Amino acid sequence: MDKIGIKRNKSVCVKFAGGLGNQMFAFCFGYTIARKKNMHLVLTREHILTQYFKLVPYHWRDYDLNAGICGCFPLIKDKGFDCGYDKKLEHLPSDKDLSFLGFFQSWRYWKNYENELRQILQFQDNILHEAKSQFHNILSKHKNDQGLTTIGVHIRRFERYDTDEFGKNNAPKEYIINAMDYFRNLYKKCLFLIFSIKMKWTKKNIPQTDDTFLVEGNSAPVDLAMLTLTNHTIMTVGTFGWMAGWMTQGKTVYYKHPATPGSEFSKLYSNYSDHFYPGWIPME
Repeated sequence: MDKIGIKRNKSVCVKFAGGLGNQMFAFCFGYTIARKKNMHLVLTREHILTQYFKLVPYHWRDYDLNAGICGCFPLIKDKGFDCGYDKKLEHLPSDKDLSFLGFFQSWRYWKNYENELRQILQFQDNILHEAKSQFHNILSKHKNDQGLTTIGVHIRRFERYDTDEFGKNNAPKEYIINAMDYFRNLYKKCLFLIFSIKMKWTKKNIPQTDDTFLVEGNSAPVDLAMLTLTNHTIMTVGTFGWMAGWMTQGKTVYYKHPATPGSEFSKLYSNYSDHFYPGWIPME
């Protein structure tokens, strides 16, 4: 029984913000904190993650309480390492409700639960059905290619403010072409499925060859689901491509210079190895 008169396990609140990749990082972090301490991660039925994935919601409204009660819990911030790791967060009390503010984008927080998280983050049936339908339709056009290796390519382009003022680096076209050539040299027959919300830039800068296919017009969760159906991943920058690589579990190539040295963005990394998954391949 707690001070508001309800017998329950303590809860973990995470402030979800940003796009799908950011929200998935926040979920993985919050779920793991709650899981290790026998607590509940607060997640509403209306949240986009419960719309996209088969997650079980848990919310204060289930107990007829104010949805804003998370704001009454002790607030724990990420100390500025949005893309890093703070080991102090591994040693928090389990007898108090906790609320977290930040992005907590390090695989280290949930390294012991990642297989469990992959099982939990199952796409809703309608999303997976649409992704598989498109994926198989694309493959049907290459039905004579036995031993075809599919590579998902996610191209993220930051806006000028993010690059000039904040220090986020866009992966240059040379990196993307180098990464594609890396797989071409590894496998006899490749098919690159290319995803981006900046298709104008992509069409202008990435050569359209017989082994490439541009995937356009989908929602973010359908794109992500399609990326996870491929064998391997090329990400540029950002958390959407990161999650695609992590969920796919093939070879993942990433751009090795995500931040301008000395920039504000570079200060958000405790260490690149805390953010980028072990075994992934850095390129430039």
